[in-house]
Amino acid sequence: MYEADGLVILPVLVGRDPSNGVTLAESMDVTLPIAFDLEGELFRHTRLPARVFPLNVVIDRNGALVHVDGDLDTTKAEAAAIAALGA
Repeated sequence: MYEADGLVILPVLVGRDPSNGVTLAESMDVTLPIAFDLEGELFRHTRLPARVFPLNVVIDRNGALVHVDGDLDTTKAEAAAIAALGA
């Protein structure tokens, strides 16, 4: 929906055994490319709460972290992404 504005959505599976996440993604018919963070570098680098899943993160065009939440409802994350796009 916002691809033309530069929005990129990338699910990241964290942990040494991503099989549960892959199974979940398959069951939900996720067609996005999925990144694997087997060593938890994303959490260490950004100091995100590692035990909150799902974790919705919005990073702006400059690489700044502008939103983090652990909500199943992605309304707030979507609003933050739209604001970060300036759309």
